[in-house]
Amino acid sequence: MLSLENYYKSFKSYDIRGIWGQEIDADLGYYMWLGLGNYIIEQTGSQATIMIAADTRANNTQLINNMLLWLSQAGCTHFVSAGKSFENYPHGICSTAMAMSLWYEVCDYSIIFSASHNTSEYIGIKTMKKWNFAIKTSVLKELFTEAFTNYQSQGFTPITSDQALALYTPNDILEYPKKKLTDLLDRYFGQLTKPHHFAIDYGHGAAVAYELDYIKTLTTHNKQLITKNLFTNPDGSFPAHETDTSRFSNYEKLSQSVQDSWWDFGFMFDGDADRLGIVLKNGTVMTGDILTAIVAKQVLTNGIADEFGGKEVSYEVFSSKVVKETVTNNGGTSKMIRVGRGAFCEQFIADKWLLAGESSAHILFGPFGYCEIPLLALALILKESEEFESFDAMAAYYMSTYKSQVYHFAVSDKDGLMKHVDESYPELTKSYVDGVRMDGADFWFTVRKSGTEDIVKVAGEANTKEDFDREWTKLKKIITDFGGHEE
Repeated sequence: MLSLENYYKSFKSYDIRGIWGQEIDADLGYYMWLGLGNYIIEQTGSQATIMIAADTRANNTQLINNMLLWLSQAGCTHFVSAGKSFENYPHGICSTAMAMSLWYEVCDYSIIFSASHNTSEYIGIKTMKKWNFAIKTSVLKELFTEAFTNYQSQGFTPITSDQALALYTPNDILEYPKKKLTDLLDRYFGQLTKPHHFAIDYGHGAAVAYELDYIKTLTTHNKQLITKNLFTNPDGSFPAHETDTSRFSNYEKLSQSVQDSWWDFGFMFDGDADRLGIVLKNGTVMTGDILTAIVAKQVLTNGIADEFGGKEVSYEVFSSKVVKETVTNNGGTSKMIRVGRGAFCEQFIADKWLLAGESSAHILFGPFGYCEIPLLALALILKESEEFESFDAMAAYYMSTYKSQVYHFAVSDKDGLMKHVDESYPELTKSYVDGVRMDGADFWFTVRKSGTEDIVKVAGEANTKEDFDREWTKLKKIITDFGGHEE
């Protein structure tokens, strides 16, 4: 058993996430699930439908086994697995995006075991209520603390996977949303009229389940779509590369595959397949904000906005100015927001935003469950490319400025660094929606604290690479002189 202080480190801004054996272990799950089970019974009753989904990380199995036992001991009785079965993954595999698309209408709660884009030693747990409202980590921390205090001396006995699987309730509750999602994807992929050839990097992550199945079916029936599928065996150690789509180095193998063949571009999923990334023939990575701009153009002009009845597109503080320009030029309205799905999801639903996008390439669709659907984003990007001579021509149109990747700096005093950076640029225009965004005459930078790691994240944009490099040299020195170390 870890110390309470260590357990508390795993309660991040938007979910529970930490290194297995240091911040998360089976004991944390014991107290977490007893507390959550009592909460569910109080809120909804024993018949609440709880959907379980997991990515490819090996330690998920132990956590899920015991979760099913402890929730059932608290009185919960109705569990549904969203996962597709694979060898060594008894509870199956399901992407976060797929899980949210499936359950938001028909299940009362969803528990998703995924550390998203983090490296293999991390474990993550997302707890969601109906309509994709996250249970706040402050609430989860209180439930955990109460259970830790009340049940600490009782201990527990882990159960086997076979015993855990027996606790699921067989039913077809997910068949309706599965068909609904398939019909949606078929609708927009069916609008394509030109040939498209691209490679897809699954990264050994959660997309090897349903997303891979769909692509195989799609390309079988649509001869204009030809794909090369890479790294399709599930493996939570992620042997091909790390799965963070915002780190350009993770595209090296995909980029090489594209350059060595006749593929137009490469498409990448992150570890839990709720983010996407695209790398061009020349090795350039299209960042998530650029992809958001392209998707925004399509949802504003493809009839989706008219059907939905709203035209507001939100974009986060790391986003290129092309997002706002594209939205405005196509009849929409825009709003700058904080980074992080959990930070804005409730506002997203309440204000009926059409689209929300992040530079990390979370792209959420208001008309389709207020959640990420990367394959739908891909279909709309391909449709937009048909308005240009080539995919590269489309990319060049939307990437006329120089936009950096998101840089990561480890630092012991995140608040101190933020204050230091702010004070170092008294002459720039500032906004504090999330961290500090600093705008100059021909450039901007955003510096913000990570909600899940002891790092600050930095990105910027300038009219040219030369302009960017000039300003980046100054900012990087300010950060490193304070003690920041680039990862």
